[in-house]
Parts: sequence; C-alpha cells; structure tokens
Amino acid sequence: MINSGHDLIETLSNIIKKIPKILLCDRIFIISYELSNSNTSNGTLVALYENLENKTLIAESFQKQEMTNLNSQSIQSQTFLNNNSGIEILLNTYCTNTCKNVSMLSSEIKINNSNWGWIKLHRSSNSIWLNSEIELLQQISNQISLAILNKTLIEENIKKEIQIKVETIANKTKTQILANTSHELRTPLGAIILLISFF
Repeated sequence: MINSGHDLIETLSNIIKKIPKILLCDRIFIISYELSNSNTSNGTLVALYENLENKTLIAESFQKQEMTNLNSQSIQSQTFLNNNSGIEILLNTYCTNTCKNVSMLSSEIKINNSNWGWIKLHRSSNSIWLNSEIELLQQISNQISLAILNKTLIEENIKKEIQIKVETIANKTKTQILANTSHELRTPLGAIILLISFF
C-alpha cells in the first residue's frame, strides 16, 4: 500500500527508493505530463533514484543468461504486452541522461483514464524482464495512480472546505450588516412617524 503524503513529489521519491528492494534495477524515474510546464511531449522528471549498490550485481547476473533465454523471453513478454496496454519494454535503447544503452521497462500511470505519466526502470543493456516483474511494475503503477488521485481529491476537499468557511463568514457578516442597517432605519423612521402623529 502506498500512502500519499502532503507533497506529491516527496511521496513519489519515497516510493521509487523502495522499488529496488523488490525489482532489480539500476535506475528508476517517474515522468509526469500533467506537471509539465512546457508543451513538450517529454514531460517533467518528478522523481529519480539510482541504485548504485546493485549496478555490478545486476550486470553480472544478466551477462550469464543465454541468448536463447533472451529470445524466448522477448516472445513471452510481447504476448504479455499485447494483452496489457500501458507497458513498454525496450531491451537495448540509448539513454541520453546516462549516455549508455539500457534495457528499459516502462509502465503508464493513468489518472481517470488519461496518461498522467510513466514510471521507468533501467537495467544493463539486453537484460530480460520477467512477466512477474512486468506485472509487479504495473501494480506499482496502479498504486501510484491511486496515491495521486487520493492526493488530488484531498486537495479538492480542502479547497471546498475553505470555500464553505468563507461563504459562512460572508453570510454571517451580511446578516449582521442587514440587522444593523434595519435597526438604524427603524429608529429614525419611528421618530418620523411619532412626529407626524402630532400634526
């Protein structure tokens, strides 16, 4: 369960720091299109974690894999992907930030059926991603979506509560002004009526 904190970026940063404990990866980052200030399709990097401790361990463990395993895994993963949209696997893609080729697993983060952003994991180039790892990243992505949606709803509720309090104060002030105005109008009006009755 992912708890959404007060600051969304801090929450996302805390989430991705925990992922290497359950998914072997060198680098994890979250990109948001919603938080992007520009109209570029690249989005905004909102959270980044590099797992420097496991880089050599991951590289060594995947260098021992045979190429036949890689090919069969690619076919299995492609079948999995055909049934699960919002997942992208690139076994050998160039990363401009690290200036090297990596194997990348990405899962879309959706809020109300629209693309909020992506969570992306890197491993050494040509590393395979097991179906269980793909499913786990998709579940993490779904939990992140829920945390973001929860945060959004909390913020909306706070705004509505503030608006209700402002309206309540405005109504009390208006009622007080009307009561004072009514009293001030009745006092001179009573005096005028009293004076007219003498004539």
